[in-house]
Amino acid sequence: GKLTAHKGSVPLHMQFFLHRHGEWLMLMLGECILSLLLVTEHVSDVERSNRIRFYMTFMPALLTANCLQFSGYAYEVWSTDDHVMHQSLGGGAICIILRIIYYGSTLATGVGLRVSLKNYNKTPEQPYAWLLFGSQALQYTCYMFTLMLH
Repeated sequence: GKLTAHKGSVPLHMQFFLHRHGEWLMLMLGECILSLLLVTEHVSDVERSNRIRFYMTFMPALLTANCLQFSGYAYEVWSTDDHVMHQSLGGGAICIILRIIYYGSTLATGVGLRVSLKNYNKTPEQPYAWLLFGSQALQYTCYMFTLMLH
């Protein structure tokens, strides 16, 4: 519909919104994996003894990024009729806030994984550990609250 004096907003096209959410999520997770792959370009400069340690850090980081992708798509409600934004205004507003937090924590997880991979031969500093594991905990919390809303 049109905007009239009685209708002060444009209705949300849920299918388009969910499609865009999926694309944005894919972009965020792709950036996470790409940033991990860009660190590997200097692996040939690493001594053989440290190369094993590098890959022992790289493989779990890549697995973590892939698990984020799986959980990001597996737990999301993609049906427009079942989605909370279609059912209630308040739930939809909370869902959008949770998505913003989730996107930020996905970006922070990618940065944390990249920093841990760059510093594979050192003991992780506490702020970087908080960045990585705190952002993952925040993502999990957003998953749980989003599932509770649906």
